Amino acid sequence: FSIFSGALTSTVISGGSNLPGDKLIVESALFTRSGKTLGSMNGACVYTRQSNNNAYLSEICTLTLTLNNSAGLQIGSLSLQGMSNGFERQLNDYFAVTGGSGCFASAAGSVLLDFSSSSSIYQACWYFTLYEYWVHPYSSL
Repeated sequence: FSIFSGALTSTVISGGSNLPGDKLIVESALFTRSGKTLGSMNGACVYTRQSNNNAYLSEICTLTLTLNNSAGLQIGSLSLQGMSNGFERQLNDYFAVTGGSGCFASAAGSVLLDFSSSSSIYQACWYFTLYEYWVHPYSSL
């Protein structure tokens, strides 16, 4: 299934000079392709590598996607972890699904974060391949 994220907000909370070890907080709203709100994405990343001109090249991230039902109540969350090429540079990334809660309890799989799939409603698409999880209402997305 796929989920779409809106404009990404990111804040460097330590260091501020894009050096390895600096921390970044990321967050975004999550939507269906048509723009219906599904939940939110929140996470933290740590810069791991920088280029000669002080621009960061990669970061390791731990993210949580919290998903809601049509009434706006939380039905579960998915935990993701992986190396990012940089959220602010908007390059495609792969993350591991390392677990979940609620209807995504025991989730395992992978996610492609595709920034080339943007529109006026969303900034990126999260393409999920889940190998193990409970039946949930988003399976037809």
